[in-house]
Amino acid sequence: TEIQAYVKEGFRENLDVEQVKLNVDITRNTLIKARSNAEIAERGLKMQMGFPVDQPISLNDDFNTLKAEVPDEFILSGSNKLPDLSNNIDMRILDKLYTVNRQNKNLEMSKSFPSLRAFAAYNYNGFSNDKRQPVLFGNNNTFYAGGALVGFSLNVPIFSSLSRYSSYKKAMYEWQKAGIRKEMAGEGLKVQYENTRMNYVNTWQTLQNDKANLELADKIRRTNRIKFQEGLIGSFELTNAENQYLQALGAYYNTLFNLINHKLEFDRITNRL
Repeated sequence: TEIQAYVKEGFRENLDVEQVKLNVDITRNTLIKARSNAEIAERGLKMQMGFPVDQPISLNDDFNTLKAEVPDEFILSGSNKLPDLSNNIDMRILDKLYTVNRQNKNLEMSKSFPSLRAFAAYNYNGFSNDKRQPVLFGNNNTFYAGGALVGFSLNVPIFSSLSRYSSYKKAMYEWQKAGIRKEMAGEGLKVQYENTRMNYVNTWQTLQNDKANLELADKIRRTNRIKFQEGLIGSFELTNAENQYLQALGAYYNTLFNLINHKLEFDRITNRL
């Protein structure tokens, strides 16, 4: 509106009005896409939470509540010792698998051991010729007889067509494979920890630069707005300043988003979630 008034009074050209209109239309289209992406992301969040998709949800958290911009000092210093990664969910699963395979190997090995069993039995019977009297409370015509049996049973495996040995070797190989997978997973977690920490530190440093660039772009934008209103610069300089600010703002939020992802990955590896 201001530019059109300037054009009407002869202080501006029609090109300035068209340039600002073009910038507004581009910004409006970007806003439409951003709102559409926000709705898609919200529906995806509801689905992951198990929340009804057709029900409204109120989101109260923002970037500040996630505290991604204030990393712990030991992450930035890099002088800390490698934390204990045994509580990592992947390591815990592999540790359980390693224990199960070891017990299965011991079970297969125990099948080749001799087994000794003891048994005992006692039998007591009553006999009577009088059908009208119960056996337990019968008269003198009732006879009782009983006996006890005690014994031992020794089983010594001698030959099983190599099936028992084959089962044992298979169980042992599975146990060794589980141990190798556990060791490789531990080394892989160490590499992931160092890579994630490095990415986190680098992204945090990039965020500081993006924040400084955003403040500078905002300062240039506000200055050019004043200059444009005073007639010192044209619409192209104003549009360039606005585009620089939007680019700096987008770079800042993209870097902050990446920083949050690195922080979540770091917490997952160190079992802080």
